[in-house]
Amino acid sequence: MDKELEAIKKVLIRERLARKQAGEIIEKKSLELYNLNQKLLAANHQLEEKILERTKELQEKNLQIKSNEERINLAIESAGLGVWDWNIEKTTFFTAKKLLV
Repeated sequence: MDKELEAIKKVLIRERLARKQAGEIIEKKSLELYNLNQKLLAANHQLEEKILERTKELQEKNLQIKSNEERINLAIESAGLGVWDWNIEKTTFFTAKKLLV
């Protein structure tokens, strides 16, 4: 009976050791996952900032384009001229202003 108890004790000791090692692995992996999650959050924050920055730049460029278009249209209208564009590849024709003749 003593041999059986010793064998059971050895099995219990191995199980406890295995559980302790498993717990350490889980703790280590949890910390790695936490650190990776923090890096992901930081990258996401940087990406959001970059998107806001680029969106602002795009809005400013669009305002500049609109202003330039208004100035060009005013100049064309004031001069009484016409503008046209023909895309040969697409066979499309665009007229911005008819000639005042």
